[in-house]
Amino acid sequence: MLRTLAITLLSLPLLSLVAAAADAPKKELLVGDPAPPLALKEFVKGEPVKEFAKGKVYVLEFWATWCGPCIKSIPHVTELQARHKEAVIIGVDVMEDADDDVKEFVKQMGKKMEYRVAIDAKDPKSEEAGIMARTWLEASYQEGIPASFIVNGDGKVAWIGHPMELDEPLAKIIAGKWDLAAATKTFKDEVESTKASKALDEALEKAMESGKPQQIVAVLDTAFAKTPALEKEHGALKFNALLAQDDQKEKALAYGKKLIDEVAKDDPNALYSIANALLTDDEDQPIDKVDAASGKLALQATSQLVKLLDGIEGMPAANKSVALESVALAHFASGNFKEAVAAQEQAIKMAKGSEREKDASLAATLKKYQAASQPGATKK
Repeated sequence: MLRTLAITLLSLPLLSLVAAAADAPKKELLVGDPAPPLALKEFVKGEPVKEFAKGKVYVLEFWATWCGPCIKSIPHVTELQARHKEAVIIGVDVMEDADDDVKEFVKQMGKKMEYRVAIDAKDPKSEEAGIMARTWLEASYQEGIPASFIVNGDGKVAWIGHPMELDEPLAKIIAGKWDLAAATKTFKDEVESTKASKALDEALEKAMESGKPQQIVAVLDTAFAKTPALEKEHGALKFNALLAQDDQKEKALAYGKKLIDEVAKDDPNALYSIANALLTDDEDQPIDKVDAASGKLALQATSQLVKLLDGIEGMPAANKSVALESVALAHFASGNFKEAVAAQEQAIKMAKGSEREKDASLAATLKKYQAASQPGATKK
């Protein structure tokens, strides 16, 4: 049975658009396109803006009071407005249940939210999202908020991205030094990749229903050949599908090494998934013993994972603890009992102060490894 991929080690919460659909929007909005008209119900802060004025640069920052990352970016957007007084920044609140919640939030923020704020106009074509959410966010394939748009002096969308990345493009657009042609190409390439990813997801859903791992591999190979960038995100799934076939073990290990060495060497989730597939059974329970080749690959994946996490600033200790525990399991399953003990001790030490500290299985697993490391002991 194909092992289910349910990796939560480093998953980041995605605040998805309620109205976002897998299908392409009826009308696209890409970088380089004329900006759609403003459709705002009301301004709750600052002088109202009805339309984009020629020669003026605008920033539309889509947010919501329930969106943690949006709130986190507000001070930065305020700082940008103070630095670029010649630009008009509008915080566009979307997908909100009650206008009063927005007004109260903005009031409480005071000078911490020092730029115009408006509420999206109700969309007769949608019960869940407003006009701005449909004509800007959905049309440009933005699958979550916060999301920002810069409209240049010619009324064209010059940049789309995360508000924390506004600094450079905004400064260059205001200064007239922005390469719009290059930005247009980059964004179009990203959109094509998004479309290909969605098409692959649909094809994979059908392949999964078949229960045949070889069909999953075939779907992935076709997608990778057409859009190579998809392999980084979905390569671990192909590895799992190959490993699920008894006669493809050698091919699976070779492909797993390719992922670790090249394609997914800097992808923590992919590395963890590879190791997890090698070291756990179909019920996601640890395997006590693996063959030499599998053990070697698992050690390579888990060691690379630990190294990668160590290099990520602000990485939670709990995640590092999980990675170290996977190193310990790889050693144990390979018969390297002393190394397993050392790695598990590191995992326990790293867990201190995190939610994993209370996990009794950490200590229990350490005892198991310690028992196996004793002279004359046999692994059970």
